[in-house]
Amino acid sequence: MKRIIGVTAVLAVVSILLGSCHLNDSMKTESPKNEQLVLAAQATHAAYIRSLSPGQSPLQDIPKAFWAKEIVALHPLRVYSYRVNIVVAQKESDSVEEGTYICPLISSYYPMNGQDGFTYQPNPMNNGVYDSHKGVFHYTRNK
Repeated sequence: MKRIIGVTAVLAVVSILLGSCHLNDSMKTESPKNEQLVLAAQATHAAYIRSLSPGQSPLQDIPKAFWAKEIVALHPLRVYSYRVNIVVAQKESDSVEEGTYICPLISSYYPMNGQDGFTYQPNPMNNGVYDSHKGVFHYTRNK
């Protein structure tokens, strides 16, 4: 009886480990560049938040000194936080802003077309299901 329980426990652990390896592969972003941008957005956000004094409220715009090199490489006009996600504004006119919208791993907010004037490409909704594993979107935002 003890042997059966031991074998069952070993099989359960192996199943969990194999399942988690598959889960990790399926959660990867679709390209190394996207993965780098997600990590860079997280590093940018973390560096800025760590720079604040206790009790100091963060500004919406993140100062250039805290931008990760991958963010700088996008040639942003400005970078700001939107619900903990990172918005890299690359073009602006009187009524429309355009750029790259990045969901760092620490964010629990998923972008939705139409909310606060944002439209995303690719569409975060895929056949009625939220496709959250990409993490990097092109956006336009009506001001």
